[in-house]
Amino acid sequence: MQIFWKKEFKCPVCSNEFEAVRVFSNTVIVKKRDTDFMPIYEGINALYYQMVTCPVCLFTAFESDFQTELTAKQKDLLMKALEKTKHIGRPNLSENRDISDAAVMFSIAAIVYTLLGTSRKAAECYLKLGWLFRQNHDSVEEKKALQKALDHFENYYINEEITSQEEPMILFYLGELNGRLGNKKKAVEWFSLLVQKFDSSSLYARKARERWQDIRQSLRKTQGG
Repeated sequence: MQIFWKKEFKCPVCSNEFEAVRVFSNTVIVKKRDTDFMPIYEGINALYYQMVTCPVCLFTAFESDFQTELTAKQKDLLMKALEKTKHIGRPNLSENRDISDAAVMFSIAAIVYTLLGTSRKAAECYLKLGWLFRQNHDSVEEKKALQKALDHFENYYINEEITSQEEPMILFYLGELNGRLGNKKKAVEWFSLLVQKFDSSSLYARKARERWQDIRQSLRKTQGG
């Protein structure tokens, strides 16, 4: 079965035209998910191929954002920032990439979205960077990435307009990430808010109810012990 295919892109920063490796969706098998919905794959790890990177200037983003029209000021800002990301490393953009290549791509993308003021997408990049560190059994770097994801989710929830479709997801990660980072009381507060605002038709509300009960139980054990 063919796993990979190539798609043409034009970089919105440097205008370079290039081909990027993509994965046929029917070849991706999710075996199970962690409590924060991190997918555990059987076979090809789709996280390695989710981002698209320009091989010239290293602009990295989700596929759909290569259609974005950037202003001259934004391009200049990104070009300067991308020059400084070279210390992170240059990812292998072929089919034969590994976890470190994916980590570099998500790291660069997180910087891009932070500079563009897109907190939700920056949060998503840091969350997935944390997942990669978890898969690599690096708990120290995982927590650093998850803390940055939490900071961006909080900024997004407080300062930006959120649609009713995405609010359950944002509230879930505000609870889940606080829980994973040891802020259990805050986690309970966010999960409680999610459960109150959304019924069980929401996947995130259902999962929040489970996590809310787990964390409350662990808090009772801690307080009792």
